Amino acid sequence: MIKKTHDKEIIGALVLSLLFMWSGFFLTYKTDPLNLTAQREKKEEALAAEQTKIAEIKKSFFGNLNLEAEAYVVYNTETGEIIASSNEGKTLPLASLTKVMTVLAASDELSPGSKVTVHQTGGELSGGLKSGENWQMANLAALTLVGSSNEGATALALAATSSEEALVSLMNQKAETLNLKSLRFSNPTGLDDGPLPGGQGSALDVAKLFTYVFKNKPELLTATKEGVLTEKSADGLSHSVVNTNTIINQIPGLIASKTGYTERAGGNLAVIANIGLHRPLVFVVIGSSKEGRFSDTKKLSEAALNYYASINK
Repeated sequence: MIKKTHDKEIIGALVLSLLFMWSGFFLTYKTDPLNLTAQREKKEEALAAEQTKIAEIKKSFFGNLNLEAEAYVVYNTETGEIIASSNEGKTLPLASLTKVMTVLAASDELSPGSKVTVHQTGGELSGGLKSGENWQMANLAALTLVGSSNEGATALALAATSSEEALVSLMNQKAETLNLKSLRFSNPTGLDDGPLPGGQGSALDVAKLFTYVFKNKPELLTATKEGVLTEKSADGLSHSVVNTNTIINQIPGLIASKTGYTERAGGNLAVIANIGLHRPLVFVVIGSSKEGRFSDTKKLSEAALNYYASINK
């Protein structure tokens, strides 16, 4: 009697096991009749393989450029993808790259036609500016960026706010608003301020700043692709400045650019270029030499062209 009961218990357990197994199969079939889980896993494997392949291609084009820059980034303005980089998050002195934020912050306070007066006295002013000369904001901003005019940057600051310090405060607030946490400014020119750099930040945040201006206020950057810029002040005086970026004609599809140089910062350069198929990229080089910033940027732009030509075959 005991043996029969034991056998029944074993048989019952086997039946229950089979039922659980069958119900599990049935539920799996019911919830995934087309075997979507397996298909998803297969797609994920294919995507991972594709990403590995792209990483290898990038390395083949960007891995051995022998750049002088302490930090650089190639940034896709449409997707936010970092195409290539080194030390892109490291905070470094920006020098006159600072002036892009100066002009942006001033443009939030001034209309393009607002009156700006140059107040500096003593010595020759950059771009042939004259003390007491009056400008419209848009014209002086263009001259300031193309010729990297310190006097122009200061004049814009004083016109937009009550003092240089007040505009610097707005510049730092703008960086916070745009979530560019590495950017920090102590003056509107980017010149070294005693032991402090006039502006500092990472190559990646500079790329994001350029992307923001390019998408939201592109008119601020339009003139920076010109080799020589001639602007008239509101007083009718004509001023011509040579672009501080000496390779504007050597970067295919150049849209905008800005240089920066001090002894503390070394050579900096940021450019936006459309390398084809509506693909604007930002190239940022920080902490290179005065001439190396140009050769570094050329190498990066050539590598980007070759990279996209390879993946688009």
